Amino acid sequence: MAADGTRNIQLQVTNNTSETFTVFYANIVATNCQWISGEQAKVGQMLAASASVTWGVYTTDANGSPAAEVRLKGSKGSLIGFELKNLYDDIALVSVELAASINYSLQSPSTGLQAFCKAIIAPSS
Repeated sequence: MAADGTRNIQLQVTNNTSETFTVFYANIVATNCQWISGEQAKVGQMLAASASVTWGVYTTDANGSPAAEVRLKGSKGSLIGFELKNLYDDIALVSVELAASINYSLQSPSTGLQAFCKAIIAPSS
Protein backbone atom coordinates (compact mmCIF):
# COMPACT_ATOMS: atom_id res chain seq x y z
CA MET A 1 0.00 0.00 0.00
CA ALA A 2 1.29 3.45 -0.85
CA ALA A 3 2.17 5.80 1.99
CA ASP A 4 -0.55 7.99 3.50
CA GLY A 5 -1.06 11.25 1.67
CA THR A 6 -0.55 9.81 -1.81
CA ARG A 7 -3.21 9.21 -4.45
CA ASN A 8 -3.35 5.57 -5.47
CA ILE A 9 -5.49 2.91 -7.05
CA GLN A 10 -5.34 -0.84 -6.45
CA LEU A 11 -7.02 -3.66 -8.31
CA GLN A 12 -7.35 -7.18 -6.92
CA VAL A 13 -8.02 -9.77 -9.65
CA THR A 14 -9.27 -13.27 -8.82
CA ASN A 15 -9.10 -15.96 -11.50
CA ASN A 16 -12.08 -18.33 -11.27
CA THR A 17 -11.45 -19.86 -14.70
CA SER A 18 -9.57 -23.04 -15.57
CA GLU A 19 -6.99 -21.03 -17.52
CA THR A 20 -3.64 -19.75 -16.33
CA PHE A 21 -3.11 -16.15 -17.44
CA THR A 22 0.24 -14.54 -18.20
CA VAL A 23 0.87 -10.80 -18.23
CA PHE A 24 2.16 -9.77 -21.66
CA TYR A 25 1.85 -5.99 -21.19
CA ALA A 26 2.11 -3.88 -18.04
CA ASN A 27 2.61 -0.15 -18.19
CA ILE A 28 2.07 2.97 -16.12
CA VAL A 29 0.24 5.35 -18.45
CA ALA A 30 0.47 8.55 -16.40
CA THR A 31 3.40 10.77 -15.52
CA ASN A 32 4.85 11.04 -12.01
CA CYS A 33 3.49 7.59 -11.02
CA GLN A 34 5.04 4.41 -9.68
CA TRP A 35 3.92 0.88 -8.93
CA ILE A 36 3.11 0.30 -5.27
CA SER A 37 5.85 -1.82 -3.67
CA GLY A 38 4.89 -5.49 -3.99
CA GLU A 39 1.99 -4.68 -6.34
CA GLN A 40 3.80 -4.25 -9.64
CA ALA A 41 2.41 -6.02 -12.68
CA LYS A 42 5.30 -7.57 -14.59
CA VAL A 43 5.49 -9.09 -18.05
CA GLY A 44 5.68 -12.87 -17.60
CA GLN A 45 3.83 -12.79 -14.26
CA MET A 46 1.33 -15.65 -14.03
CA LEU A 47 -2.15 -15.76 -12.55
CA ALA A 48 -3.07 -19.41 -12.02
CA ALA A 49 -6.61 -20.78 -11.78
CA SER A 50 -8.14 -20.03 -8.36
CA ALA A 51 -5.41 -17.48 -7.60
CA SER A 52 -5.58 -13.74 -6.88
CA VAL A 53 -3.19 -10.87 -7.46
CA THR A 54 -3.25 -7.19 -6.51
CA TRP A 55 -1.77 -4.49 -8.72
CA GLY A 56 -1.50 -0.86 -7.67
CA VAL A 57 -0.04 2.46 -8.72
CA TYR A 58 0.39 5.73 -6.87
CA THR A 59 1.53 9.31 -7.20
CA THR A 60 2.66 11.86 -4.65
CA ASP A 61 1.71 14.69 -7.04
CA ALA A 62 -1.31 16.47 -5.51
CA ASN A 63 -2.69 17.08 -9.01
CA GLY A 64 -1.65 13.69 -10.37
CA SER A 65 -3.84 10.86 -11.61
CA PRO A 66 -2.16 7.45 -11.23
CA ALA A 67 -3.05 5.12 -14.07
CA ALA A 68 -1.85 1.77 -15.39
CA GLU A 69 -2.77 -0.79 -18.01
CA VAL A 70 -2.28 -4.55 -17.68
CA ARG A 71 -3.00 -7.13 -20.40
CA LEU A 72 -3.06 -10.91 -19.98
CA LYS A 73 -3.26 -13.93 -22.27
CA GLY A 74 -4.78 -17.20 -21.10
CA SER A 75 -3.44 -20.69 -21.65
CA LYS A 76 -6.54 -21.35 -23.79
CA GLY A 77 -6.10 -18.16 -25.80
CA SER A 78 -8.40 -15.80 -23.88
CA LEU A 79 -7.33 -12.17 -23.65
CA ILE A 80 -8.07 -9.79 -20.78
CA GLY A 81 -7.14 -6.14 -20.40
CA PHE A 82 -7.43 -3.92 -17.33
CA GLU A 83 -7.09 -0.16 -17.15
CA LEU A 84 -7.10 1.43 -13.71
CA LYS A 85 -6.91 5.09 -12.76
CA ASN A 86 -7.66 7.44 -9.89
CA LEU A 87 -8.36 10.90 -11.28
CA TYR A 88 -7.35 14.13 -9.58
CA ASP A 89 -11.02 14.82 -8.72
CA ASP A 90 -11.13 11.62 -6.60
CA ILE A 91 -13.05 9.59 -9.17
CA ALA A 92 -11.58 6.10 -9.56
CA LEU A 93 -12.20 4.07 -12.69
CA VAL A 94 -11.47 0.50 -13.75
CA SER A 95 -12.14 -0.69 -17.31
CA VAL A 96 -12.07 -4.33 -18.37
CA GLU A 97 -11.77 -5.77 -21.89
CA LEU A 98 -12.07 -9.51 -22.33
CA ALA A 99 -12.55 -12.44 -24.65
CA ALA A 100 -16.06 -13.72 -25.37
CA SER A 101 -15.34 -16.89 -23.38
CA ILE A 102 -14.77 -14.94 -20.13
CA ASN A 103 -17.15 -13.01 -17.87
CA TYR A 104 -16.28 -10.76 -14.98
CA SER A 105 -17.85 -9.13 -11.99
CA LEU A 106 -16.45 -5.88 -10.70
CA GLN A 107 -16.76 -4.31 -7.29
CA SER A 108 -16.80 -0.62 -8.09
CA PRO A 109 -13.66 1.17 -7.02
CA SER A 110 -13.85 3.24 -3.87
CA THR A 111 -13.21 6.94 -4.40
CA GLY A 112 -10.88 9.38 -2.73
CA LEU A 113 -7.12 9.55 -2.46
CA GLN A 114 -6.87 5.81 -1.92
CA ALA A 115 -9.07 3.64 -4.13
CA PHE A 116 -9.51 -0.15 -4.16
CA CYS A 117 -11.43 -2.42 -6.53
CA LYS A 118 -11.97 -6.17 -6.96
CA ALA A 119 -12.50 -8.00 -10.24
CA ILE A 120 -13.46 -11.67 -10.49
CA ILE A 121 -12.99 -13.36 -13.86
CA ALA A 122 -14.97 -16.52 -14.61
CA PRO A 123 -15.84 -18.69 -17.61
CA SER A 124 -18.72 -17.53 -19.75
CA SER A 125 -21.94 -19.46 -19.14
